Amino acid sequence: MNRIRRTGMAVAILAIGLLTACDDDSSGPDEDTVTISVRDNNFQPAERTVDRGTTVRWVNEGNTAHNTRANNNAWQSDNLAPGEDFEVTLQTAGTYDYACTLHEGMTGRIIVQ
Repeated sequence: MNRIRRTGMAVAILAIGLLTACDDDSSGPDEDTVTISVRDNNFQPAERTVDRGTTVRWVNEGNTAHNTRANNNAWQSDNLAPGEDFEVTLQTAGTYDYACTLHEGMTGRIIVQ
């Protein structure tokens, strides 16, 4: 009987491990597209690490227009009305600081590995 309990416990631990591995919180690299929410004069998340070749998508979920411009001029979106989005695919490793030029202090960072 002790052997059956140990086997059952091992199966339960394995099942929990598999379920946890399937739970993707989209917080790290290894994704084709990541989304950054734009609202209330901030980017969420404000900093994101991605792999080369990842598409970064900004979605304006706020009530006013916003944009996104890389400090190194790697990209510049048009002004995005509420509900609109902008995408850029980043192929070169490095740190990309960016801002909304419409709202002072509204900044973010993408780190490409």
